Formats: sequence, structure tokens, C-alpha cells
Amino acid sequence: MLLRLPKSLDLMAEYCRRLRPLLREGAVVLGGAMDKYLSKNMLAVLSAKMGPTHTTLGRKKARLSVTRVGPAPDSARPQRQRYRAEPFDLYVTSLPGTFSAQKLDVGTRFLLEHFAQIPIASSRTIADLGCGNGILGVVAAALNPGANVSFFDDSSFAIASARLSVAANFAAEERFDFNHADGLLPDADRLFDVVLCNPPFHLGGQQDTFVAQRLFAQASKALHPDGELWVVGNRHLRYHTSLRRHFVDVSVVASNRKFLLLRARQPRPRHAGASIQSRNE
Repeated sequence: MLLRLPKSLDLMAEYCRRLRPLLREGAVVLGGAMDKYLSKNMLAVLSAKMGPTHTTLGRKKARLSVTRVGPAPDSARPQRQRYRAEPFDLYVTSLPGTFSAQKLDVGTRFLLEHFAQIPIASSRTIADLGCGNGILGVVAAALNPGANVSFFDDSSFAIASARLSVAANFAAEERFDFNHADGLLPDADRLFDVVLCNPPFHLGGQQDTFVAQRLFAQASKALHPDGELWVVGNRHLRYHTSLRRHFVDVSVVASNRKFLLLRARQPRPRHAGASIQSRNE
């Protein structure tokens, strides 16, 4: 079996838990990773959960792990993390490998501190885009009991975590839907009043805003004409420039030394995207 090793030890342990029952004793698992992620702790997880593990010689700062599957499958349930969605009296649950699994992310905290400025109360449809454990959607649903809230993430662990978070805070799930998808689903009938987003800005170990730019483009097509996209991001990422490719009205609502909270309104016509992009680059 070939496996790209994750950076998270908890996620590696969960991979082992799920894969081990599918492998015969004596099978070989080859894992690839950059040297800086293939730590002694990672090898210890592989050895404990799968079987004896060693590494090959490195090449271009990367190497392979070689695991010989042992006799005893590890069937322990994945460890779940639970913490408070400060400053709100709500709690979210995270499975291994979910963004900000063990504690509240500082960017998310900054967004939550300014939730009063978002038109949650007047919104009927809300999207938590790149939802992780669902913290933004859960808080929005608590503030507006009449809103329908949709969760989107390309990680199955994230969507499962969002389901757990919703179940822990609400008695019924009729007004929630969960979408394991690469961004917003291309559904012309699914238009949102508010889209909330704390986009990822890393691909593997490198900083990259491509994913965020794609999410902004999707949001511009999935909002009502008078809908709003709310984005939190590090100042140096210059998301306001990217957002202006897709929205006429982009403003900084709040800021501190590290983060910007941005509101984007009035999606641009689709045919205008190329000209806007060329002027901003």
C-alpha cells in the first residue's frame, strides 16, 4: 500500500485505525513525507498502530517510511477534542486531522469577536465555507434559530466533526445540511444570504492562496445579489485584493496587528472577472 503521510500525528493514528483491518499480516505500507514531517513521533505512531517501521535514505529533503504490518489490528475509537466557541457558550467537537482540532484558532476567534457586525439575524440561508469542525455555522445557527445553515469542506473528517458539533448543540438537524465537497456546490438554486469563511492558506507545507481565491470565486456565484461574504485572514495575504476580482464592494470591517476581517458585497458579472484580475496583478 502507498500512503502520503499527513503532518498530524492524530490523523496518522486515525489512518492506521481505519486501514489496519483491511491489510493482511505481513503486508508492506510505503509512506512518503518531507523529512521535517517524518519525525520520530510519526514513526512511533506507525510502529505502534501498524507494525515495525523504518525509513529509507532521503532524497531532496524527502524520504519513505517502510512498515511491515503486524498481527494485531488497532480498533480503538478516534480521540475527539472538544472546546468552547469563545466568547459564546457553545462547544464544538473535532476528529483527528480537522483544522484547529485541539483549540480555537486565533483567526476564527477574531471573527467570532465581531459576529455582531454580521447580518446573521436577518439571514435565512447561511454557509460555513471550509467549515472544519463547524464552529462558524454552529454559532450562526445559535444566533438565528430560523436560519438554514450549510456546511462545506473537502475533508470527510471535517464534515463528520461538524455533524458532531451540531448534534452537541441542537436537538434537531432539519435546518442543517452537510456537504463533503471541494468548495461550494455548483447549484443554481442554492443561494445564500451570508457566507462565512476562514480559508486555508497552505497547500502541504507551503503558503498558497489558490484555494482561498477559488472559494471567493465560488462564493460570488452562490450569494444572493444582496448577500455578503465575510472572510478573516492574515494581513499579509492581501485577501482584499483577491476579493475585488469578484466583488464590487470590499471593505475592512475590523483589524488588528495580525488579521483583517473583510466584507464583500455585490458580485461582479462573471464576464468581468478576467479584466478585473488583469488590472489587479
